[in-house]
Amino acid sequence: MNLNHPEATEAALSILRTGEPFQWYVVTLFALALYVYVNEISKRNWKVVAGGLSLYMVHWSVEIINALIQHFSGHALWTVPSGTAFLILVG
Repeated sequence: MNLNHPEATEAALSILRTGEPFQWYVVTLFALALYVYVNEISKRNWKVVAGGLSLYMVHWSVEIINALIQHFSGHALWTVPSGTAFLILVG
């Protein structure tokens, strides 16, 4: 397989799940998202909650597929080698 930038995959794997690039604004964004979900659940606005969770599940699905491609081929389809606050999966 001929890939254009295999070094990007290596760079992303080097910061994968490490605390070094972590930025604390992630906690603020997580708290804001949690507040929105709790607010919508308290209003029993199930369509908004289902829509948000559906979008989140689609994002996780494509990220898991990318991680599986990286695992079996050695290279991911897309990566985030820098400029991220916290890298959970390779993409």
